[in-house]
Amino acid sequence: MEIIVKYMLFVHVLAGGISLVLFWLPVFTKKGGRVHNTVGKAYLVTMWVVVVTAFLLSVKNLYIGSYIPAAFLGFLTILTSAPLWY
Repeated sequence: MEIIVKYMLFVHVLAGGISLVLFWLPVFTKKGGRVHNTVGKAYLVTMWVVVVTAFLLSVKNLYIGSYIPAAFLGFLTILTSAPLWY
């Protein structure tokens, strides 16, 4: 079980780092262009990976009895996923 949690945390951090880089790339490209749209789609995918892994890690905290961290991280998951959905 612990190896799965470590793997999820690694994927979460990796996707978060990639999404931080991808967030800034469209600043230097033409809006609506091919690069802009491609990078935007890649950003969306990486952020959904961040949200899903954050949700799973929050559920893990809830399972082990860490209720306050689970509630806080779950709330951040909801706050992050709402703009992505729209």
